[in-house]
Amino acid sequence: MTADATDFLRLIDGKPAEREVQRFLEQRPHLLLNLMQARTAAVVKQFPLGADHRADFAFVHANSGGTYLHLVELESPRARIFTKSDSFSQQFNGALQQVQDWMFWCNLHSASLRELVRPILRHFGTDTVYVQGTVMIGRRAELSTLRRRHRFEFLVQDLPRRFHVRTFDGFAEEIARSAESSSIVRMFSYRGKEA
Repeated sequence: MTADATDFLRLIDGKPAEREVQRFLEQRPHLLLNLMQARTAAVVKQFPLGADHRADFAFVHANSGGTYLHLVELESPRARIFTKSDSFSQQFNGALQQVQDWMFWCNLHSASLRELVRPILRHFGTDTVYVQGTVMIGRRAELSTLRRRHRFEFLVQDLPRRFHVRTFDGFAEEIARSAESSSIVRMFSYRGKEA
């Protein structure tokens, strides 16, 4: 297991607040590439989408299929996925809705989106952007009953193709599986049109 994976597991086992996870990933932006098995990316923290939305992270990566803007919503590892009655929690549903709202905004404001990411896109030599979104929330231990597992798996399978939900345990496993690779990552803070 890599040092990053060990450190990440130690962090989430300590039941941190969302902000602690955000800081950890800001210091190690290459870990976000494990969400999509990307090798080269530009990562932006607190990425603004108009006046009303802000993604915890956005990263731009390219592959043979095009250039992708991946929006990430972090919740706390201690956030509940389910209620005691095995329904999805308000926090879980709220996180899903937030990412759906981001993706809707991107679709509705495609010209504005291209302007937002133009400083990054020039590094990838393209002007076309495909948007994806991920919610990272809770721990796998919450999928403790067959009913909860089935509900979670059905929801994940029923999501649109470019929308993902991950527990922190699943993300930690991706980090552990990834080799100490030669990924190239650039971290940005967004300041208007100059990224």
